[in-house]
Amino acid sequence: MEEINIYFLLLSLLAEIIGTVGGFGSSVYFVPIAAFFLPFDQVLGLTALFHLFSNTTKITLFVKDWIGNCCYTSDYPPLQVLS
Repeated sequence: MEEINIYFLLLSLLAEIIGTVGGFGSSVYFVPIAAFFLPFDQVLGLTALFHLFSNTTKITLFVKDWIGNCCYTSDYPPLQVLS
């Protein structure tokens, strides 16, 4: 197995951060970066994994905001009965 390039890991992390903060999606940044290091079929597979882990992380980090701003207000119809 080939050694993982440290530049690839750092640039991938940077692409995820910029994609999350910028709102464009990480694949806009990740796919061109990864194409320099890997074949295209592997890039697509890694992009899918990145989306999975990125979305899981976003849910974990922002679930308090979602619950606080959405579920416990009267704007959320299923919970209007509880208000």
